[in-house]
Amino acid sequence: MVPNRSNIALALALVINALSSNLALADTDGVPTLQITPSALNFGNVSLGGSSAAAFLTVQGTPGFRGLDPLANVSITLPAGWQRSGGSCPSSGVAPNPCTIGVVFSPQAVGVQNGTAQVTASVFGSNPITSTAALSGSGLPAAAVPAPSLNQFGLLALIGLTLAIGMTVVRRQH
Repeated sequence: MVPNRSNIALALALVINALSSNLALADTDGVPTLQITPSALNFGNVSLGGSSAAAFLTVQGTPGFRGLDPLANVSITLPAGWQRSGGSCPSSGVAPNPCTIGVVFSPQAVGVQNGTAQVTASVFGSNPITSTAALSGSGLPAAAVPAPSLNQFGLLALIGLTLAIGMTVVRRQH
């Protein structure tokens, strides 16, 4: 059987229909989304005055039916005790998709602390979209500073000074 124009046109129409059906299954509503992974970061125990190692959130946008523009103007709002630290998401302008944001925990008080990271970005030309991730960590008391120790020479000097002061006080009283 030799293909004719009507068979080729029918085959193309079936292929285009199948492709458009598969695209529609991938994103049925056409609305861009912003996904943050993981959905929670736990920083464990950190002493007051110290900071944790950076943990990273991955920020990824899905386009809906908006085309192939990238993420833009990625920002993060963090509660007290957490700070942004590195990552591949710039705070303004175009960002790679996906990109990362580093977060460190510097506890402000002793005890369990919880918060929420709010990440906002323009996804594929959309209005800004916000997504969140839970944050947790525990502040530990700062390590106690040991009293200075006296070596043998320092101890002898202290005893000698004490005796000299004592002798001076005794002499003045007589």
